[in-house]
Amino acid sequence: MNEIHFYSSKSKSTILLILSSVFVYFFIHYYEKITSNSLFVIMISHFGFLLFSFGIIYSILLLCRRKPLLTINNVEIIIFDPLRKPTYVPSKNIASFYITSNSYRGIKTSEQINIVMKNEKLRKNKLIRTIFPRFENVYAIQTNLLNIKTKKLIVVLNSYLKNNNT
Repeated sequence: MNEIHFYSSKSKSTILLILSSVFVYFFIHYYEKITSNSLFVIMISHFGFLLFSFGIIYSILLLCRRKPLLTINNVEIIIFDPLRKPTYVPSKNIASFYITSNSYRGIKTSEQINIVMKNEKLRKNKLIRTIFPRFENVYAIQTNLLNIKTKKLIVVLNSYLKNNNT
């Protein structure tokens, strides 16, 4: 099996950029009206401004990114995050995959593919081992920003697992 690369979805990143830019524009445009309100409204609007400003930066990072967010090869699965170091998951330690989704009031907000590891101990971040000792062998692939659907990716990952176990 050759290396398979999955990149960020440019359409989802563009939608994030547009929505974040609209909120930041309205915050700047109506700043004087916002500051004449109560302290609670001012604090919430400034927090929203910071959050959506970060959304603009994050979406620009994803739009300009040329490297893959997920790489699958014979030896390992590499999960890249634009703001963190890559996570390397050796294929010999993978037992299976399963899909989980988060929802808010019945509306699905995000999906991820969890990787079930065999009983071997893997070295991870010391902070994670001390705070969450039970979750030392848990890895997840966020599929929201990938340019492939979750169900197609789970089929690819299961065929990858089947090929490596034979």
